[in-house]
Amino acid sequence: MTKVHLSQLRQQRSKVYWKSMALYLRYLGGSLAGFILIFGVCLFGYGYFVNHLPERFPVFVLMAILLAIPINSCHIRTYLREADVVFLLPMESQMSAYLQPSIRSAFLIHTLMMTLIWFLLWPLYQAAGGQSMVLYAIIWLQLVLIQRVVTYGVWQETQIRELRERQIVSWIRSITIGLLIYIILTQSIAWSLIAVGVASILYVLVLQATDRYMINWDRLIMLEHKSRSRWITFCNLFIEVPREFSNVRQTRWLHGMARYIAFKNSNAYRYLYLLTWMRSDLFGVIIRLTFVGVLLMVIMNNLWIKLGLILVFTYVIKLQLSELSRYHMNVETSSIYPLQQEKRASSARYVARRVHVSVITILIVSFLIAHFTLYKS
Repeated sequence: MTKVHLSQLRQQRSKVYWKSMALYLRYLGGSLAGFILIFGVCLFGYGYFVNHLPERFPVFVLMAILLAIPINSCHIRTYLREADVVFLLPMESQMSAYLQPSIRSAFLIHTLMMTLIWFLLWPLYQAAGGQSMVLYAIIWLQLVLIQRVVTYGVWQETQIRELRERQIVSWIRSITIGLLIYIILTQSIAWSLIAVGVASILYVLVLQATDRYMINWDRLIMLEHKSRSRWITFCNLFIEVPREFSNVRQTRWLHGMARYIAFKNSNAYRYLYLLTWMRSDLFGVIIRLTFVGVLLMVIMNNLWIKLGLILVFTYVIKLQLSELSRYHMNVETSSIYPLQQEKRASSARYVARRVHVSVITILIVSFLIAHFTLYKS
């Protein structure tokens, strides 16, 4: 197989995958009204926040966090499969023809995401005192440069052999990117360029010092599974989509929560679904939504907007948690255990309801604390 054939193989896999996903994505049109409503509420709240910006509010810290999220969360889709470890491994030295388009695609997609957020942050940037369109464009160019370095770095991090070393480099990179964006927003062009240049060089040197595979096949295949699982989780909010596989997160530090469920036969499915939630993609989704909700409760200073946001988050989180009942739905091996099968669906709803109530409680408590302390007149 030549390099040309490898490039064509990647294109073919990409087309087949997105053609299969298009069959499910078309059903999203039925929920378009709900998306428009939520987006409209968020835009209204954002406009109100910008026009009533609290004094001494850390605007640039907030902007740095919002910009660091799309830049750091760089996912490189390779469309690799388990069989490739056997059939493509002999071509490892020529795999650049297959993998380079994936890296370029990741850079373009995340640059577009970052650009959209930077465009939406223009009113907030103006409210914080930034009026120059030239400076606004120069900052964007520096952000694109950072995105390019991060895309290269994420690829190199993926090839690191040791998990602990990979995690340390990833955390250092994420924190550094946030600090760099803050420097870009608050310092002069000269100082920000020096900071970006020095940090980029040091980051590349750190990556070169790590022990890496030429291609970390197992890691890339696992990341491809996670990317597919995220899309399936999203589509399952609107239509039932069969899962090819389920990602399992290592969250043993959370398993102590399951001890509060009484140890008896009738609670077996409750125990299973609690662990399923903690070890699936849903856990990260709910945690991120909760964090965003708490953040909005803190930065917004209008009572009715906060109440409206609580209602929006209540609906969105309930929609996300409805996905939990689809796990273990068609697992035939569960029938061999002496369990009441009718308890499966009710147990999934029980766990989802408890998580839902807990998140709403956190949002209400943060709303009360923020409204009656930070903005108390």
